[in-house]
Amino acid sequence: MKNNSLEKHKKRWKLLGNYLNEKCPKCEQKTVLFMDKYDARCCTFCNEWIDDVCGDASCLFCSQRPQTPYEEVYYYEEKRNTSEYGKHWRRENYQHKTNGMKRHNIKKEWIAGISEKK
Repeated sequence: MKNNSLEKHKKRWKLLGNYLNEKCPKCEQKTVLFMDKYDARCCTFCNEWIDDVCGDASCLFCSQRPQTPYEEVYYYEEKRNTSEYGKHWRRENYQHKTNGMKRHNIKKEWIAGISEKK
């Protein structure tokens, strides 16, 4: 992989974790990423997990971990690109703003007042 494409590759995965300064035992590339969500290391170049699953069915990290690390990238990008996810994100963040809920309630009352007059 050329250096430029390796940088693009790393940038794509950087959103999911932190790159460690260690080489993959299989491909010898410095593409080992630590994903906090699964508390595990993976090689983004080989698309394999370096750390094994613990085997505990109630483990919050291992029980939800996908078969390959790329599945997490795929689902992350799919979620990020859908308009439904964006709308949901905006709706949730609007409600958490300090004046957002006040404006929302005033608008609801105004709309209710207009519909009562009809």
